[in-house]
Amino acid sequence: GGRVHEGWRTTVRIVGAPYADASGAAYTANVVPGVSHMRLLLTKLGKECPDSMFALVGFSQGAQIVHGTAVELTPAQSRRLALVAMIADPRRNPGDPIAHWSYDAPTPGPGKLGAGTPIPQFLRSKAITFCARKDEICNWPPGGYAGHLSDTHRHFYEAPAHVAQTGEQLDKVLERNGI
Repeated sequence: GGRVHEGWRTTVRIVGAPYADASGAAYTANVVPGVSHMRLLLTKLGKECPDSMFALVGFSQGAQIVHGTAVELTPAQSRRLALVAMIADPRRNPGDPIAHWSYDAPTPGPGKLGAGTPIPQFLRSKAITFCARKDEICNWPPGGYAGHLSDTHRHFYEAPAHVAQTGEQLDKVLERNGI
């Protein structure tokens, strides 16, 4: 819901930035080419669509790639970004001065892979991170977590009520930035 889908007199085009999904050592190795590909895609789309604004949005490993891309961009490269959204980021940094949204309770822990580099100041007003309290990937509990990915990480964010809340928060970021 929200303005992202309704009432705009514009075209919204979704373009995926492919990366190899994996676990273990391959997971980390695949983040670097994912960030590189996303940066190249932004450059390419920027040339093809000179009047367009762009949003970086990712879930889990995709959120880590969005995070990694955002911290590598220069102010000039990011001037056409309207939004940077990271959902269940394994590098979520609870101390980062960007918007944080928790659906059900505070999420004080860092991401499973440790608190990532803060988003650059010139992008902070455009950035938001989403995390559910029981999602061990973006809210690593003290003492760690044993077991497979939780149902919270795998399914919480796709529930219709949570999708609506995510949309509302994305709208707030866009409105705050005049979009």
